[in-house]
Amino acid sequence: MANIQIAENRQLSELLEKALSTQANLNRILLEKIEAKDKTIELLQIENQQKCNEKLELQQKLDDSEDEKLELQHKIDSLEDENLELRQRVDPYSPDCLSIEDSCDEEY
Repeated sequence: MANIQIAENRQLSELLEKALSTQANLNRILLEKIEAKDKTIELLQIENQQKCNEKLELQQKLDDSEDEKLELQHKIDSLEDENLELRQRVDPYSPDCLSIEDSCDEEY
């Protein structure tokens, strides 16, 4: 009976060693998968950061363009105001003005 018990214990020990070896392999595979997922997450975060930076650069360019557009519009408005001022200061009965008006009348 003792021999049977010893044989069974040996079989159980062998099965336990195989189970522990299998568990160690599974743990290694799981760790590799976790590391691969971590690397993928890291790469996605880098890609996302790059896209955010590009978006910020494009937004800055858009803002700069809008600022430039406003500056140009302000210059146009100033020039139009200056033009109007100059027209109002010119004597409407001066010979230059009359000749301009005459030439305009002749065209119509």
